[in-house]
Amino acid sequence: MALTIKNRLIKEDILDESGNKIGELKFNPNDSRIMKKMSSLVKDFGKAVKEIDKLDKVERPNLDSISIEDFDKASEYFDAFDRATDIEIETTDKLINELSEIFGKETIELFTQGTKDAESLLPIISFIEPYVKKARQKNIEKYLDNKNDVIENNNTEVNWTDK
Repeated sequence: MALTIKNRLIKEDILDESGNKIGELKFNPNDSRIMKKMSSLVKDFGKAVKEIDKLDKVERPNLDSISIEDFDKASEYFDAFDRATDIEIETTDKLINELSEIFGKETIELFTQGTKDAESLLPIISFIEPYVKKARQKNIEKYLDNKNDVIENNNTEVNWTDK
């Protein structure tokens, strides 16, 4: 007797700019980890972008004619710049680590090429999003259908003291 396994993996070639195959993206859109990680990553990325945007609004001092009195203002600008860079690096590291856990470090390095560039990961997120969204919706519909069946069939009253 043989056990047959249903293959639910999506496989897509990864090509370089010249059209040469440099790798393969493989994932199961029904994997709950992907759904959770993707929603968390997008939320965290959006939050980081908003926070960086606020920090980027700190006025840049004129560094050509800075005086001792203006040093505090210049310090505030560089502190904001430093904090924005920290947020960007932390968010990008998290994005790379989480996506590496799902797709493998080697696959993610094909996109980042060893850099800390969050934007280089947008194609992979955009590519898998419709698959994950469709799988999630299918699971929700299946759950709701089963829930309705239970509710419809649960019209009998049970008296636990009769047993």
